[in-house]
Amino acid sequence: MSAWAEVASQVSGELGKSISLLRIDSIVWQSGQIIGDHEPNQHAARTALVEHFEEVGIQTDQAEQLAETLTFNM
Repeated sequence: MSAWAEVASQVSGELGKSISLLRIDSIVWQSGQIIGDHEPNQHAARTALVEHFEEVGIQTDQAEQLAETLTFNM
């Protein structure tokens, strides 16, 4: 819980508004589902993650960076 609280604090500070732990957990859970649907194909997982992140409002460059980080060890 303390690690999640620190993540929420940093994200909230960076965005300038309070972000709940449930929202962060939901994003991580959804990402895991997308990755699982495309395992072991790293490229397909990254493409699907970028598309999902863009749909929820993340800018393309940030979506690509996040997708690369989440699939680095596939």
